[in-house]
Amino acid sequence: MTTFQEAREQGIGSNFMVLNPADGFRKDNSLWFGKCAECGEHVAHSYHTQAWTHTIYEYQEWFSKEAFDKGMPANHSRSRQADYCPKVAGEVVDTVRYYKDGDTKVLIDNLLDN
Repeated sequence: MTTFQEAREQGIGSNFMVLNPADGFRKDNSLWFGKCAECGEHVAHSYHTQAWTHTIYEYQEWFSKEAFDKGMPANHSRSRQADYCPKVAGEVVDTVRYYKDGDTKVLIDNLLDN
């Protein structure tokens, strides 16, 4: 049986491995980050959830095309945490992404990489 600390430090997820697991530099050492070896998404490991989790976005909104083009974080989004890799599980993730142009919402191609 793998302990909590071993799973975190060795990057062992429920159905995926984590590349370069690293301490999130919190004083209490409770948050770690890495990259999923299967899909390339950023993943996090919290002492509170005690598992490596993916953030799966339902939608993301940027206030301008410039902000999206610069790779800035979305201004609004809705997401959920999953303790598995959606790609390995065969789950299709259709994130709706759009930016605002004045009062108009412009849909961004759903097939863009994160």
